[in-house]
Amino acid sequence: MKKFLLLAFGLLACVQLSFAQKMIEAVYLKNGSVIYGTIIEQIQGESVRIKSRDGSIFLFRASEIDRITRERAPQTEREIVYLDRSYPLLAAHIELGMTGFGKDKRFELLPSVGAYINRYLYLGAGVGLNFSNWEYAPGSKSFWLLPIYAHGRGILPLGSRWFTPFADLKLGYSAGLTSSSLSGIYYFSGVGVIVDKYTLSLGYGIQSVKIGQLNGATTTANMSGVSIKLGMTF
Repeated sequence: MKKFLLLAFGLLACVQLSFAQKMIEAVYLKNGSVIYGTIIEQIQGESVRIKSRDGSIFLFRASEIDRITRERAPQTEREIVYLDRSYPLLAAHIELGMTGFGKDKRFELLPSVGAYINRYLYLGAGVGLNFSNWEYAPGSKSFWLLPIYAHGRGILPLGSRWFTPFADLKLGYSAGLTSSSLSGIYYFSGVGVIVDKYTLSLGYGIQSVKIGQLNGATTTANMSGVSIKLGMTF
C-alpha cells in the first residue's frame, strides 16, 4: 500500500510538473493576433515586452493589447500565431519626400493603399505627385510628374520600445503632366523607422525621363539621388 501511494504521488508530481512546463504566457492583441512566450518586461499602462522560445523579442504598446493570460502552450512549434481573421489587414501610408539636393531635386507626395499580408509584409499601390527641377530637361526646367507604383514594405523583427525598423521598395512608371515626353520608370528603395504612427526613411530614388531623339531612337536619362521621406501610417 505504501509503495502504491508513493508511486501514485510520484506520477501525480510528474503530471503536475509536465503540465507546469506546458504553461506559457499569451498576449492577445486587439488585431486578433496571439503571441506566446515569456514576458520579460511589463510597464503598467505603457508597454509589454515578450520573448519567444526561439529568442525573438517583441514589444507592444498597452493600446495594442486586449488581454494577457497564462495558458497551455500551443501544440505547434510556431511561437507567434496569427489568426485567420487578422490578415490580410488593410492599411494606408502617405509620405512627403525630397530626392536630390541643390538645383536638381524632386519633391514628392506619395500615398499608398494596400494590406499587411502578415505582421512583417505590406503590399500596396499608389498614385503620387512629383514636382521636379532638373537642368537637363528639354524645355522647362521645372515640371510635374504623376508616378503610379507598386509599394512593398518589410517590417524588420528588430527595434526597441521606441521604434520599429523597416525596408521599403517602390517601383512603377511616372507620366509627364507638364510634358508627355518627360515620363519614364520610377524607383525607390530605402530603410527607415516607425515611431508610433510616423515614419522616417532614407534611400535612393531614380526617375527615368525621355530627353530627345538620337539616330531615330529615344534617348533617356535618369534623375537620381539620395531620398529622404517623412510619412504617416493609418
